[in-house]
Amino acid sequence: MTELRKTICNRDCPDACSIVATVEDGKVTRIRGDKDHPVTRGFLCYRTSLFLSTQYSRNRLTAPLLRTNGRFKPVSWEEALDLAAERLTSIRRESGPAAIFHYRSGGSLGLLKHLSDYFFEQFGPVTVKRGDICSGAGDSAQETDFGEEDSNDVFDLLNSRNILLWGKNVFTSSPHLVPVLRDAKARGAQLVLIDPVCHKTSILCEEFIQLRPGLRSSRCLRVPGAAPLRSGVVPGGRRRA
Repeated sequence: MTELRKTICNRDCPDACSIVATVEDGKVTRIRGDKDHPVTRGFLCYRTSLFLSTQYSRNRLTAPLLRTNGRFKPVSWEEALDLAAERLTSIRRESGPAAIFHYRSGGSLGLLKHLSDYFFEQFGPVTVKRGDICSGAGDSAQETDFGEEDSNDVFDLLNSRNILLWGKNVFTSSPHLVPVLRDAKARGAQLVLIDPVCHKTSILCEEFIQLRPGLRSSRCLRVPGAAPLRSGVVPGGRRRA
């Protein structure tokens, strides 16, 4: 029996794509982007397009591994959970719960991620991180610069006259942003790319400003003001700064 089911991508990505999965006899055999989703627009990123090859790979870990004498051997889930419980409770008993450091980040953003937070909250209180080695630095910068880390709706770009892409290759890191940028450009928006590396995103832009690596940050911040958008610039034109 073959059926189509709609689901969502659980990757740590703001696109939150809608996926149409083909299910045959209880197994997903194909995934594609949902044409009705305003961001997905019927296509998935390269990474998610290859999800099934990872899901069903023979090299995928499907059982816990226990390291013994420098080698890993598969063990049952019961044995692995018993070992983890014994180590956690013994540390808490001998040194207190603060001796346990709980760290987690994104990767996938399913609801089950919050269960680990709840578990260690009830088990502890344990030591947790302050700040982040991942997106935390960006969150802090957003709050410092703008007072808020949430961004505008991506479709608000369609109302922009000028769009500045700084160090961003949208074809690889934000492929679903490409159609939005093209629509904005069709409405008259002018796009400028600032990046030390020349990449495919430059073909979308009226101007590409290539910064020299190691440039002082104070000078980098002056670049947008020193490069006003104007008509008559050759598409894909390059200036060095």
